[in-house]
Amino acid sequence: MKKLILGVFLGILMFGIVASVIAVNDSGNQTSGCKNLYWFDDTTKVCTQKQFCGMYMYLGLQTFNSKTQCEEALNDSKTEKTKFTNSSKFLPWQKRNESECPTGCKCVGAVVSCETENGKIMTITAGNSGNVITIVVNKAEANTTSELETEAIGDNKTKLKVKSEDETLKEIKIMPDTASETAIARLGDLGFTIELKEVGKETTITSDDRVVYELTGNKQGKFLGIFKIMASERVQVDAETGEVKKVIKPWWSFLATNI
Repeated sequence: MKKLILGVFLGILMFGIVASVIAVNDSGNQTSGCKNLYWFDDTTKVCTQKQFCGMYMYLGLQTFNSKTQCEEALNDSKTEKTKFTNSSKFLPWQKRNESECPTGCKCVGAVVSCETENGKIMTITAGNSGNVITIVVNKAEANTTSELETEAIGDNKTKLKVKSEDETLKEIKIMPDTASETAIARLGDLGFTIELKEVGKETTITSDDRVVYELTGNKQGKFLGIFKIMASERVQVDAETGEVKKVIKPWWSFLATNI
């Protein structure tokens, strides 16, 4: 009986030794399968080469056999588009780290700052409700409920686009400060509130849908030349061309002076 127990013990011991040798050999084979690859990830935007072994892949890592392939993929990644929607996913208390910030932009807490093609600094954030997105340029503030998208165009510059109801993207070439200057030149400084919106055939001079800044302000005049009255006036400025598309006044404005 003792010999049987001793034999079983020695068998288990030998099995353990053999298994250890196999594990060591497998480890050696894995090491011998290492590759020298070019790579970049979400935090390192430069193509460099290093040795990768075993299960080396992780989220955001991209590897390539040649530096040319790596650099082409890296350049493509820099033109990726980042969307800002009016959903609850983009909230004023949402924090963004460097890897989540749009290419060419800077993120401080919930505020995203980007440089436009003409060198202006544009900030994009959400309103307190999370349903309105706010664009600020040179202290001029425009609100919108449309879906916005930024596109990196090189030299750390950024284009701003808005998604229309037919799912097409329209570029916003005119910034809120320029739209404000245009409205002031047309109607005077009325302390305008600015909304970026899409308007259809029934509300514009032209026959196609377009994106405009609609600026609304209050102006004081005299009704029938006697009674003081306050009127709301609106002007629509094309967000692509900067042209004044329409001035909207009360229907009774012809009966008032200075309206």
